[in-house]
Amino acid sequence: KGRRAGNTSGQGQGHASHPHPAGRPSLTRRLPTVVMACLLVFGSVDPIDARPPNIVLIMADDLGYGELGCYGASRCQTPRLDQLAATGLRLTDFHSNGSVCSPTRAALMTGRYQQRSGIDGVVTAKRHRQVGMAVAEETIADLLSRRGYATAMFGKWHLGYSPTLSPTRQGFAEFGGFVSGNIDLFSHIDQEGWYDWWQQGDLVAEPGYAPHLITDQGIDFLKRNHDRPFFLYLAHPAPHYPYQGPADQPNRRIRQGPRPADLVVEQTAPTLKGEDAAWAYRQMVEDLDSQVGRIVDTLTNLGVREQTLLVFCSDNGGIAKPGLGGDNGPLRGKKGQLYEGGHRVPAIFNWPGRVSPGISDQTALTFDLLPTFAELAGITPTAIPDGTSLRDLLGNSSSSGERWNSTTSRSTLARPPTELPKNQIGSRPCRPLPRHSEIRSVEQSQCRLVRKDRFPRVHRAASGLPTYCWPYPATGWPLSVNFPAAQSRPRETRSR
Repeated sequence: KGRRAGNTSGQGQGHASHPHPAGRPSLTRRLPTVVMACLLVFGSVDPIDARPPNIVLIMADDLGYGELGCYGASRCQTPRLDQLAATGLRLTDFHSNGSVCSPTRAALMTGRYQQRSGIDGVVTAKRHRQVGMAVAEETIADLLSRRGYATAMFGKWHLGYSPTLSPTRQGFAEFGGFVSGNIDLFSHIDQEGWYDWWQQGDLVAEPGYAPHLITDQGIDFLKRNHDRPFFLYLAHPAPHYPYQGPADQPNRRIRQGPRPADLVVEQTAPTLKGEDAAWAYRQMVEDLDSQVGRIVDTLTNLGVREQTLLVFCSDNGGIAKPGLGGDNGPLRGKKGQLYEGGHRVPAIFNWPGRVSPGISDQTALTFDLLPTFAELAGITPTAIPDGTSLRDLLGNSSSSGERWNSTTSRSTLARPPTELPKNQIGSRPCRPLPRHSEIRSVEQSQCRLVRKDRFPRVHRAASGLPTYCWPYPATGWPLSVNFPAAQSRPRETRSR
């Protein structure tokens, strides 16, 4: 500090002993220009540093692994999502953090295992109306707001019913939608008979088909905020029950709780069953595809498509009901189960010119999204995430390296695996290995609870045998099991 060009004495005082000829800047003065030119030539300048990318996250509800055309479906036509997959990155081994709604959404919001925030089960409309995720948790919205993002969430919250636990108390500047697990898509009434359609922290009367209203609000938000970095989270209710297509009628009536003074009570029709329900389910999936297309078109028309990362995924596996829907493709099991059909879900990342098109079989989970968005935005979370940033994967879909060994991931700071007391992880009890688990044939003596630094991770056991970690958290924390060396990980066993 304080040295002049040409001063080799190390004292940092006076002028250079051999000043440059008049009109020629010194190397010191030219250095920033030279370095910048080199960086531009070699492609190391990242426009993210100048302005962070826009982020749009669209989450489906109960959409199975095999329900999109790009994942092999033939029953439903999903051209807009198929196009996003064709021009973006399609993940074939993406897992929701839970096999039911609330745990996955808690992990998504915090980037950490849902048990840390106390949401290891469904926040039900019947028994949990006064509880939810604590506002002290730092969410994606909190994080990106600190970076100057405009933030909004429209759709299904399912992390607390009270207005004190609303998304607007969790970092989102705007919220519109519902807070329960599911609503009548026309009358906006939850399964316990409460009216459930909100704007910010107030119940409002807003007639219309819920998926369309969610998209409408999302488009309005984009139009008002496209000139600054934005984070838009659209949590669609489709294709979760009740099964209602855009042309159907409401099924539920208000039975209890407050309601807007100007609410008009609509006439109801019987709940759809059999072939009618199956037809409605198909319409819900195809309409979801159309809503995604509306968002993509809006981004394009506003001229911000190339500055926007769009992510699509599901909160858990499909219901897998014969004759109805919820197709999990070749995967065994369904929503609510430990089998992969319960938590292995579609995931598409699309960012023109930035995300390498392709298909990746690298393992990823819902809670990886927060550290990914944080790294792209250039901001560090307050709490150390349990998830791992997928930024390197997005830039190189053909990468074959283990995600846990990424040189850019904060998870590389982890210490070696540590044995923990039986049925105990930290201060939280761990339920015994479930009998219906995919690994029930493995002897209990081969099972052990492991933790790598602050979270369970896939690792190699000291014996040299491969160790596999089930990400599904219904048993408290993921279990790791040592399989014989000759046995491979079961991936796509057919339902039976």
